[in-house]
Amino acid sequence: MSDRDLEEALADRLSFRRFCGLGLEDGVPDATTLSRFRIDLAEAGLAETVFDALNAQLEQRGLVIRAGTMIDATLVEADVKRPPMREGEVSVRDPAAGFTRRGQRSFFGYKAHLAVNHRSSADDRSIPARAAARRLQRGSDLIRKAILTSADIGESIAADALICGDEQAVLADKASESVGRRAVLAEAGITDRIMHRRQAGKRQPSWPKWMNVAITPLRGQIEKLFGTMKRRYLYRRVRYHGLVRNRCQLWLLGMAMNLRRADQLAG
Repeated sequence: MSDRDLEEALADRLSFRRFCGLGLEDGVPDATTLSRFRIDLAEAGLAETVFDALNAQLEQRGLVIRAGTMIDATLVEADVKRPPMREGEVSVRDPAAGFTRRGQRSFFGYKAHLAVNHRSSADDRSIPARAAARRLQRGSDLIRKAILTSADIGESIAADALICGDEQAVLADKASESVGRRAVLAEAGITDRIMHRRQAGKRQPSWPKWMNVAITPLRGQIEKLFGTMKRRYLYRRVRYHGLVRNRCQLWLLGMAMNLRRADQLAG
């Protein structure tokens, strides 16, 4: 919602007032006040702190199951007109946005890297089937970490910061593959479910192919979350200029999605 839409909703809907703790006689902050508050939150660097505090509350309620973490990234368009390639790759209005390629087409904007609570464990053989199903359903699809970068930053660069350290397994696609990362996971006792990249000029053995086939449907569940972000929350394009305010937007979006998911899990 835009700040003006939120102002109107607070003035008109009891559900919004109740969520914000406003009584019927309380005044409603206007769009300018809401905008300034969010700017102050972003520039003070507190948005991530609030995001982490919410996740800590969800964890205390038993909604975060440390079974696995899905790691992936999605592209988000910049809120400015892309600069012509012949004039360089830096936008004067938003220098933090960058170029990358998506298939055969170039893309200008940002990249949102997420770590999402996965519903399958590294090993649930000791749990009865029905109990395992209930356990794995609770706490699934919650966003545990979120990082926003320029679109030209590779997924492997942000991957280490997305590993929570308390999960039983990490699932990621080939873009996050790294010999060093696999070694770190092994040392920490975390099951490595990162897909294997085929080395140029070499024939890929059969076992990495089998592993990739097994990991794909599990890791691919994060794509549903990206779809929800872009369809329901309209996160196809960032709202602001620069990393500071757009990172704040991503953390606030993550909070909204986690609250909605927590309500579904509690029901």
